[in-house]
Amino acid sequence: MNIKTVLIKKYKPITPGHRDKVGLKFNFLSKTRSPFLIKPLKRFKYRNSRGNLVNYNRQFGHKRLYRIIDFKREFSNIPGIIVNFEYDPNRNTNIALIQYENGTYSYILDLEGLQLGDVIGSFKKHNSNLNLGDCSPLKDIPLGTFISNIENKPNSGAVYLRSAGSYGLLFQKTNKTGKVQFKSGIIKEFSLNCKAVVGKVAGFENKFIKLGKAGINR
Repeated sequence: MNIKTVLIKKYKPITPGHRDKVGLKFNFLSKTRSPFLIKPLKRFKYRNSRGNLVNYNRQFGHKRLYRIIDFKREFSNIPGIIVNFEYDPNRNTNIALIQYENGTYSYILDLEGLQLGDVIGSFKKHNSNLNLGDCSPLKDIPLGTFISNIENKPNSGAVYLRSAGSYGLLFQKTNKTGKVQFKSGIIKEFSLNCKAVVGKVAGFENKFIKLGKAGINR
């Protein structure tokens, strides 16, 4: 089993743009991708519905494919195993490929501490020993648990805490709602029927990235 490690990569100052450039090197990402979990991504042409340009001096950027992420955790009662970690050009965090016992596959956001071969599940009712990556309603998650990928409404799919390094702390429950404190300090109230994922979204190392020059974003 390969242990996930992220290395900070500094570039040689061979050009002015490389003088302050800092990147990340991932030793655990797979170079393959699942062809049945991707679809074309239409690129914005910087024109409105009338055909007028709304942004000047902007290019299309690199051609990308969209990875279909399972934010609803459709296979809720089936355990799955982590078989791959992949790069997603549309997000600031990596994604993990899950193979379920029924033979289906799906993508989820990578979490801190998640390793190849880990078994994750969903909806472990009234179980205080939830594993990293498990998805469950807030009513079944113990207080003091770090969570992410929280739904805004029950069965709507994860909306909050999806970016790299994001997490929330479930610290209070009432009869119908639960209070979650975000990493920024904001406190938000959710229905106890809203689902969340146990663990923090991976990618806190992104704060060390320095592009070196603005042209990299083009």
